[in-house]
Amino acid sequence: MALRELSRHEILQAVAEYDRLGQDSFLEKYGFGTARSYWLMVDGKTYDSKAIVGAAHGFLPGQESLAAADFSGGAATMGRLLAAPARLAELSVGAVDHARAFSWERTASGLIGVYRSAVEANHAAQAATVGVPLQLDGARLW
Repeated sequence: MALRELSRHEILQAVAEYDRLGQDSFLEKYGFGTARSYWLMVDGKTYDSKAIVGAAHGFLPGQESLAAADFSGGAATMGRLLAAPARLAELSVGAVDHARAFSWERTASGLIGVYRSAVEANHAAQAATVGVPLQLDGARLW
């Protein structure tokens, strides 16, 4: 087992497969259940972290994917991964870049935008079934 050898490349290969297969088929293929505590986020999408790591292991040269019982997830795995100085440095660079891009204002604005879109879509759907225009923030929706 070579969890320390996993890089972003193998993780992203597993993420791409997850996206192709969908959550249920991916978890079934690799013998994992749905994540309970730890999730991986890539480009705003969440993934079952332990299943991604198990599948990513199979993308290492000469290695096979790992089943859920083959390794511990969560804090124990993260502790081993972070114990390698090179790996910690690699993750730190990504963390600094992520932190630079973070803004509470942008996060709140994005969340409000999502809620507004959902409300507008719901109102539009209701108006379409009733045929009566609705008012929302001064704009008419049909």
